[in-house]
Parts: sequence; structure tokens; C-alpha cells
Amino acid sequence: MKMINYLASEEGQYLLMWGIEGTNWNMEDGKHVPNDDLIEGFQTDFDKTQLDTGVRKWTWFVKNGNGTDGTPYDVTQYKVKETRQVAMNHFGENDRWDTAEFTGLTPAGSTPDGLKWQKIQDIYDQEYPKIVNADSHDAAMEEYDKMISEMNDAGLEDVEKVITQNYQERMKLWNE
Repeated sequence: MKMINYLASEEGQYLLMWGIEGTNWNMEDGKHVPNDDLIEGFQTDFDKTQLDTGVRKWTWFVKNGNGTDGTPYDVTQYKVKETRQVAMNHFGENDRWDTAEFTGLTPAGSTPDGLKWQKIQDIYDQEYPKIVNADSHDAAMEEYDKMISEMNDAGLEDVEKVITQNYQERMKLWNE
């Protein structure tokens, strides 16, 4: 629990997502400033940079947004390519959707409801491409209706109940 608490702390977030102070970034005027080679590496070869530096190798308990000094918790959000900056300028920071409260709500894999969830995912994986590639709107809607029917037959209602229950328990835990 101490490790989890540390990784969820601001210091832990910056360690996981920025790396080591003095190696991957420096503190300048009270703000985190990544080294240019780290930023360049993530923009040109993300996987190699992650492997070479260890930065972002594990993204456990990652928080969205900015730390107390105003720099983003995720170093890859510090300086972004021009096209991404255009999108961010149009949508803004407030348009980012933090999905943390919805992560991990699905049934456990080895339970009966977990097996239903896997079947529902399999149906989606098989049917969604058919919907996208349909020749017409009517054909797409026919495939969609077929997918929903198969998901319902596989136990979608039971899975939704588990997800809802897990969400309600999480909100109680978070005092929300």
C-alpha cells in the first residue's frame, strides 16, 4: 500500500511520467522542465524512448491534467507537435475527459459475468468492422441491430448490472 500511495502522489506521478530529476528533467523557476532530447525522443520514436529512459514504461495510477506547479503530469503533454497543439487550442484543457472513475469496472474474468463480458467483447470485435464497412446506412443499421441482439443474448443486461454496481461502490469509496 505504501508503494501504491507513493505512485499515486504527485512525486510518484512525476517519477513515472517524467523520469529522474537531473537526468530526464530539471526544476527551473519552480516548474518541471523536461530535457529537449526526452521530448524529441517521444515525438520521433516513442517506444525506443520509453525503453531507453524508463519514462512512461509503467503508467499506473496516472492522473490527467497538471501538477501543483502547472506542468502536466504526463511529460508527453509538455510540448506537442503543431497539429496536436492546434487541436488542443480549439478544444482546450477542459475538454479532456478523465476516465479514471470508469476504469476497471467490468466483471472479473473468471466469474460467470466475466465470461459473458468476454463474449460481448468478442461479438463487438466481430461486428463493429461490418458496421463501419457497410455499403449503406440501412445495411449499417441492420448490422448494428444484429450486434445488439447478439450482445443481449450473451448477457449484456447482467454485465451492465455488475458494471453499475461496481461504479456505485467506487463512488461510495471515493465519497462521491
